[in-house]
Amino acid sequence: MFFRVPKIIPSRHERSATRTGEMPCGDKGKPAPKREPNAVIRADVFETPANAGKAASVMAFWRLYRQALIAETHVARRDLAMGRRLRDTLSAEAEALEPEIAASKAAVGAAPQQMARRQATAAIASWLSLRQNDISAAIARLNPNRLRGRARRRFEALPEAAKTRQRARLAELRHELSAINVQKLWLAPDDVAVMRKVKGDAGEELPSPVSVESRARAARLFRAVTVRHSWPRFERVAMGLDARVARIIPNEKSRRFAWWIAFAPPAKTGAAAVVLPVRGWGRSRADGLGLDAGVGMDRPGDLGQTVNLTLDRETGRLAVSLTRRQTALCAQTHELYSAAALTDTIRIDFGLRTLFATDRGDLVGRSFIAKLRPLADRAAVEAARMQKLGKKPRESAGKSGVYQDLVARIRGLIDTEINRGLNRLVALHRPRRIILEKLDFRGCDLSRRMNRLLTNCGRGAVQRKIADLEQRLGIVVEEVDPAYSSQTCSSCGFVHPKNRSGETFRCRACGLRIHADVNGARNLRTAGELAQSGPTPVEPPGPSP
Repeated sequence: MFFRVPKIIPSRHERSATRTGEMPCGDKGKPAPKREPNAVIRADVFETPANAGKAASVMAFWRLYRQALIAETHVARRDLAMGRRLRDTLSAEAEALEPEIAASKAAVGAAPQQMARRQATAAIASWLSLRQNDISAAIARLNPNRLRGRARRRFEALPEAAKTRQRARLAELRHELSAINVQKLWLAPDDVAVMRKVKGDAGEELPSPVSVESRARAARLFRAVTVRHSWPRFERVAMGLDARVARIIPNEKSRRFAWWIAFAPPAKTGAAAVVLPVRGWGRSRADGLGLDAGVGMDRPGDLGQTVNLTLDRETGRLAVSLTRRQTALCAQTHELYSAAALTDTIRIDFGLRTLFATDRGDLVGRSFIAKLRPLADRAAVEAARMQKLGKKPRESAGKSGVYQDLVARIRGLIDTEINRGLNRLVALHRPRRIILEKLDFRGCDLSRRMNRLLTNCGRGAVQRKIADLEQRLGIVVEEVDPAYSSQTCSSCGFVHPKNRSGETFRCRACGLRIHADVNGARNLRTAGELAQSGPTPVEPPGPSP
C-alpha cells in the first residue's frame, strides 16, 4: 500500500536532494515482488545520520513496538503451554481475546502489531529450534553406553538379563521422546494425540500412540531446558517495518544519501512522521564469471520493501538494513558456473599458520597468524588490565573502548581472510564439490579467550561463505570429521603420531615428505569414500633430501 507521508517538513538539505512526493518503494518506481519459496536474499547495513529530533521520534515508536513484541511473546508462550502451535496470523476477533495483544494494539496500531507478530513468531521459532537441539542431545544421553562413574559401575553390576531389559526400555524411551521432539509437542495436553511410527509384523510402518510416561518426561525435559535458556527479550532486536510505516524513496541526484526512509507511524503512537537519510556506500567487484557481485549500493537485485531499523551496539546510533532479492541472479550464475567448472572435487584443510591447504598442494593464507597475533596480544593485554581493575573487558573506555575495537578488528580480519582464501581457491580450481574439514579454529599458544573468539567467529564466517557458495554458484560443500588425518600418510595409509612434526609430515613407513596440511587435506574423506578401500590417489612423492 503506497501513501503520501503526512505533515513532513523536510530540511533544506532534504529539499535540495530529493522530493518527498508519492513514490512506490523500490529502486526504479516499482515494488519488489513478493517473497517466493527458497528465495535468496542478501542484506547490507547503512548509516542513518538522523538529527536528535528524528532519532527521538523513531525511539518513541520503538519503545511501543518492543512492547508489542513482548506481548506477542507472552501469547506465544501461553499457546505452547496449552499445547498449541505458534500463530503468525490472528483475526481481529482472536486478537480481542488476548488481553496483552489488545492493549498493545490500542497503543501501537493494527499494522505495527501485525509486523511485530511476524517478527516475534520468527524469533521464537528460531529459539525453539535451538531448544529442540538441546533436547535431542539430552535424549541421546539416555544410553547405557554413555554412562560414566558410579552410574556406569552400577549398570555393569547388573545381571545380563537386567542389562538387556534396561537397554530395551531406554531404546523405547528414546524413540518416543524423539517422536515428541520432532513434532515439538513437548507440552501437548492429554486430549491431543501424539503418535510415533512402529514396525508391524510385515515390516510396514504403523502409527502408535506415545506412552503417558514419555509425554510427562518430555514436558519435564522442555521445562528444564527452557529454565537454563531465557526466552527472547527483544532488547537489541531490529525493528522490521513494511511500507505501511516506513517507505523507501530512492535519491538519484547524489550518492551521499542513497535513499530516504519516509517514516510515518500511526498518529496514536505520538511519534512524529519524519524523513530519515540513508548514507550510501558501495563496492563493485567481479566474481570471475562476468557478473557483478558488488555489495552495498552496488549489490545487484531488486530492493526489498521491508526496512529493518537497528541500533549500533557500540555507538547507539541508528542504522538501517536493506535487503536485495537475488534469486534470479543466483539461478543464472548456477548455469554459468556449471558450464565453466574445471574440477570435480577439492579437499580443504584448516589451520592457523596456513589458513587453507588443499589436496592439490595450494597453501592460502600463510600470513594469517602473523596478522592475527598482534591484535590478539593487544586484546589479551587490555582484557588483563580491565580484569585487574575489577571490570569486564567490554567495559573499557566507554561504549567504543579499546577492547571492543580490537575485537571488531579481529572479527573483520577473520571474515576477510576466510572470504579471500575461499574465493581464490574457487577461482583457481572451479570445483563442483568441496570437502571441508570440520572447523576448529584454535591456537595452542593463544589465550582461552582468544581461542573462544577465534572458534566462534571462524565457524560463523565459514558457514556464511559455504552458504554463499552453495546459493550463488551451486557448489556442493560437505564437512567431514578430520580424525587422525594429521597422523595418516596419504600415500600408504600408515598411521603414527610421530609422522607429523610442526608443518612437516614425513611418513615413518614409506618416507613420504610433504607439507602437513596438504597431507591432511588429502586424507579428508566422505562417508561414501571411506567405504572404499585404499588411500586417496596422489602423485608419487619426490626424492627425500
